[in-house]
Amino acid sequence: MFKGRFGNFYLYKIWAFTVLVGAGIYTFRIGDFSDYFSSVLLVIIFGIMYCIPSLIVSEILYKLLSKSKFPNYKVLNYTFIFSLITTNTTYYIFAGVVNKYTITFFIVYNICLIIGFFIFHKKPKTLTLKQNGNEP
Repeated sequence: MFKGRFGNFYLYKIWAFTVLVGAGIYTFRIGDFSDYFSSVLLVIIFGIMYCIPSLIVSEILYKLLSKSKFPNYKVLNYTFIFSLITTNTTYYIFAGVVNKYTITFFIVYNICLIIGFFIFHKKPKTLTLKQNGNEP
């Protein structure tokens, strides 16, 4: 199983965080308190639908970049920027119309995506000479 540079299931953790926390914040932000649980559940379902295409594309890019010889900061930055672009593109394609609810949705989910990138980021382990088999 492929692990990636920044830990197991890195983008999936970010995706789950964005969908779950973003739904709670979005529902709280728009002030739908009549049936908060049902509203959050509905927003989670929409969030999953909106995010799946961008998750798939971002995961493919992340795997390709993780196998490359790019430094870790470039892999992180490229994945981060590409994830924001693909996520916003799928939001726009699915939502279509732009009003105060969709703008709030975009902003909340983007903030959660950005926070998720830093919460779940693990520094890759570096091999020592002994572990690498090149003992002096």
